[in-house]
Amino acid sequence: MANRGSSPEPRSEVFNGSVPAHSPEHFTATWIRPAINTLPRSLKRSEIVARQIVEDVLRRRLAPGELLAPESVMLAQYGVGRATLREALRLLEAQGLVVLRPGPGGGTMLSAVDASDLGGTATLFFRLAGATYRELVQAITVVQPWLAEMAASRTDHKAAAQELYDAIDVIEAVRDEPQGVFRTGPAFHAVVAKLSDNPVLSTFVNALEAIFTNQVLSTIDLTPRQPEFFEAHRAIAKAISAGHRGEARRLSQEHAQDLQEYCEERAKQRLDHVIEWL
Repeated sequence: MANRGSSPEPRSEVFNGSVPAHSPEHFTATWIRPAINTLPRSLKRSEIVARQIVEDVLRRRLAPGELLAPESVMLAQYGVGRATLREALRLLEAQGLVVLRPGPGGGTMLSAVDASDLGGTATLFFRLAGATYRELVQAITVVQPWLAEMAASRTDHKAAAQELYDAIDVIEAVRDEPQGVFRTGPAFHAVVAKLSDNPVLSTFVNALEAIFTNQVLSTIDLTPRQPEFFEAHRAIAKAISAGHRGEARRLSQEHAQDLQEYCEERAKQRLDHVIEWL
């Protein structure tokens, strides 16, 4: 299994994400059904405990890097056996919320989750649905302009401008470095998504972009188009800061389409492949 944020590992030909969408394997691997009139399943005890731990973390306002209570304390607090508690913690570890550190001085430490954790989970469902990287890019191209328009609709333009131009300053610092836009572009788009003030949409699109960055953009040299992409970011920031909703949407749409076309030029075969499960 590839590490998140790393270049994709070599792939075999079947059921691993490298299957072209037109192949028989693509269709036989499409398992996702619409959730219509589906009753929620009964939760396992470990899943209930995992949810209780999350609620306690939120209630106590714990921060990444802090340790949860020792195992003996949690066993008494949640009224479960050691096997159930450890399974609950492994569920949270799989979601990226905690890190389990064994041995003396160890414990359960909270970890900073980000969109790549959601993206990693989503790749399994995209893989089962037979979704391709091209369809992933198309989804991003639809949502990004919407978020830019929402960000431009804010009333506190000054605060929005500060966040955007802080991101632009980071971009300018690597303008002349190879692959500078690859390292700084995702952070700029994350700021735009955050300024939309819709955490559902922003988290969703950031997860999609994490998959796109890790599995597609990491295989492409963006340096030849770097100046154009940098200028597109600056223009989008200017439109959002000025509260020009239509212009922000148009510029974001053009930028997303330009990037999609560049990917078609440099990684057409990759875009044809079904999304890998990270």
